[in-house]
Formats: sequence, C-alpha cells, structure tokens
Amino acid sequence: MGAKASVDVHIYNYDLDEFAAIVNNNLNHYDYFVILPHFRNENASVSEVIKKIPPEKVLIVDRFLDELKDYPVVYQEYDKDIQSALTIGLDLLRKYNRLNLVFPQAEYYPPYIVRGFRIFCQINGFAFNIIDRMEDTEICQGEAYIIVSDDDLYAFVRKMRQKNWILGRDCGVVAYNENQVKEILCDGITTISTNHEEIGQLAARMILTKKFERIKSPFQFIRRNSL
Repeated sequence: MGAKASVDVHIYNYDLDEFAAIVNNNLNHYDYFVILPHFRNENASVSEVIKKIPPEKVLIVDRFLDELKDYPVVYQEYDKDIQSALTIGLDLLRKYNRLNLVFPQAEYYPPYIVRGFRIFCQINGFAFNIIDRMEDTEICQGEAYIIVSDDDLYAFVRKMRQKNWILGRDCGVVAYNENQVKEILCDGITTISTNHEEIGQLAARMILTKKFERIKSPFQFIRRNSL
C-alpha cells in the first residue's frame, strides 16, 4: 500500500470472541477490513461477525468461506493444494515406504491440510502416519516426512545428522512454506508453498484499484535435493 494508506494490524489469536471485539470496536474506523478468517474452532460462526461490516469494505484473505462466497477474496484451498503439490512430486515420493505428516497440535495450522494429506495417500496407495512433534519422534529409514512447522523441520535435520543419514536417500523431507533458508539448508529442502507476498500484493491492488475479485492463489512444488 506504501504511502497511499495507513495500515493497522489487529491480532485475535484464532479466537472468535477476540475477533468479534476487534470488529465491533472498529466498525467506523476504517475504509477497508482485510480479514484472515482462521479460528481454532473450525465451526466458528465467523460470517455473522463479518456481516456486521458493510460488505463494500471487506476483503477476505487466505481462506475461502462458503457462507461469504460473494465477497472478494484471495484464497488458498489447503486440502486441494497439498494434494496437487504432492502429485507433482509423486515420482520422488514413490521411493519411500511411508509418508508422515508432522502436524503440531499445540500450534494452529488449518486442519484442511491433514484432510488433503489423507486423501492424497489413500488415492495413491501410500502407507501414512500423522505425527504431532518431531522432537518426540524416532525417524525411520526409507520414509518421507511432510513437515508444516519450521521448528519441526530443524529438529528433523538434527536427527538426520545424529544418524549420519543423507536426505533424499535415507529419508526424504518436504517442508511447508518456501523461504531463503530452505533454499540453502542441507543443499536445498523441497518445499510446497503458496506465494504469501503475492497474496498481499493482490489484496493491496484490489483496494488501490477498487477492482474486487475472487482469486485462487497459486500453490507450488519446488523440487530440491531433500526428496
């Protein structure tokens, strides 16, 4: 947005009551509300809160909500995105006996990731497992790990080094969310990722041009040495 707008950020910690309080206290304070509607309670009635805001002021980002399907949005499809990205790397994943999704329960990540992972494994005949924390898990030779949290990724790399195993041969790993560290860590970590910067740019462009759309954010499989 640059110098063309003043931007405030409000954090609601995935809690519907905190989110509702922010909205109710700021209904007349802003020209636009850019909302990332993620909540620990998957069934939270967020649409009732958002509909308190004049619809011409609302832009949804990151998640598509069926009950707000007429609102402008730049969104991911978490369950379908992981399926399509892993399908691109199917030739590499076939090297491994089992796929493990490391999905920490103590942190918030969209549950649709787990759903999409299960569907991918079932369709393609993979044995699979869902793991809570990498720190508490013994890694197994001949298996691949899809890791959501960077902390779990670093724990996985430490375990590989302790065993003197080689990524892409003894075990495989795919990390969520591309960044520069993953490009160079262990000669390159394979990632699946949306382009978060592009999502922000699309949202800003809609507001600046007042041309509001419903746009699916592209999702990538970036092939590197770790798989």
